[in-house]
Amino acid sequence: VRERVARAHPRQAADGTLDQVIADLEKDNFVGTTDRVAERLSEYAAVGVQRVMLNHGLFDDIDSIELLAAEVFPKVEG
Repeated sequence: VRERVARAHPRQAADGTLDQVIADLEKDNFVGTTDRVAERLSEYAAVGVQRVMLNHGLFDDIDSIELLAAEVFPKVEG
């Protein structure tokens, strides 16, 4: 998580505020381990959300897309 957030927010990574950026992102975004992201998506599904929009700032990070498909989406309940 830190490496990807640092790539997406290089200025904050350089000035030492990366932990705050991660904390802020976690409030309104799906950020964290595959289990944590699946848990958060499941919370949305439990209240009737049927679709979410993926907006990933690292356009060349295909590994994240594959990770979502292989390890996150299968774990989402609801």
